[in-house]
Amino acid sequence: KFPAVLIRKPGEKGIPVCFFAGYVDEAIARQAVSRGYDIITILTDDCAPDTPDYQKGSLYRAYPDAGFKVIAMWAWLMMRTMDWLESTDLVDTGKFVSAGHSRYGKAALCLAVYDDRIKACAAGGSGCGGMGSLRIAGSRFGKDTGTVETLGGMTGGMFPHWYADDLPAYGAKEPGGHFRENELRFDADFVGAAIAPRPLMILEGLDDTWANPYGTLASWNAVSEVYAFLGHAEDCAIHFREGGHAFNLSDWAAMMDFMDERLIGKAGSGSLWHTRKPGEVRIERSWSLVQDEAPADTYDRSPEAMERLKKSLEERWAFGEAGLETGMVRFMKQILKQA
Repeated sequence: KFPAVLIRKPGEKGIPVCFFAGYVDEAIARQAVSRGYDIITILTDDCAPDTPDYQKGSLYRAYPDAGFKVIAMWAWLMMRTMDWLESTDLVDTGKFVSAGHSRYGKAALCLAVYDDRIKACAAGGSGCGGMGSLRIAGSRFGKDTGTVETLGGMTGGMFPHWYADDLPAYGAKEPGGHFRENELRFDADFVGAAIAPRPLMILEGLDDTWANPYGTLASWNAVSEVYAFLGHAEDCAIHFREGGHAFNLSDWAAMMDFMDERLIGKAGSGSLWHTRKPGEVRIERSWSLVQDEAPADTYDRSPEAMERLKKSLEERWAFGEAGLETGMVRFMKQILKQA
């Protein structure tokens, strides 16, 4: 058993935001409810505590052989909360949104990857294990500037209970260094790509160096190419604001503006976010399948190219190897059949 909180306007069914936090600021709650959004949050201290001895929690004791760590546990608990909500008439269960910040931003992404009932995702300051690149690091001033959370720093001392057991071997023992990250067959962009083509918004503070804003932008650039290939460039957004590590009222406003536009077609919100534009300069490298000077959407869709893509999906797609056919993979297969 675990407690959950639903904040809503009585008698009305809003868009439910599965918000990982355990608490909600009153001003944010009032703004969200007034705009037609309901907030669901779960309290996880007893069932999946955010501590290295998480095995003491009731979820691990109930499923000791499941193999998941705390980030995935939180996502699983939110799935069960969604199950319960589907048995009620309290919220619009056709428009579940996953949202969170920092460690909870990682959980929000995890939920969206594994459960395609999530129709849109917003992750703020998710850093290492979220949308922050494991290979590329830096502050707002560029690559290799500032102190950025790394794989070794996260798994080696501070938060080993967040990640799979095999991952620490690839990170340096010293908190700020890199080690074997380039040997991994994936990076943070795989997380975003697994959510495609559902709307995805990444929210970052320009001064939130620890969460790797430079590496997050690099990851987002790669993910945006997947969305563009699928014909959904406008569904992959990134939003930067001045300030540090927070998910504040302005972040919520930008997130709801984006969700208004992408989920219910409400335009003219006025919030600023960035989506992929043809011909713009890429960070780190061009992730496109076409030359930078080529017109937009001139991807190679010849039978030979489609066969190569199909082979990649079937034989080399990391999530497929794990037995997980994500919504993105299913959508790509549909594109291939049409081609």
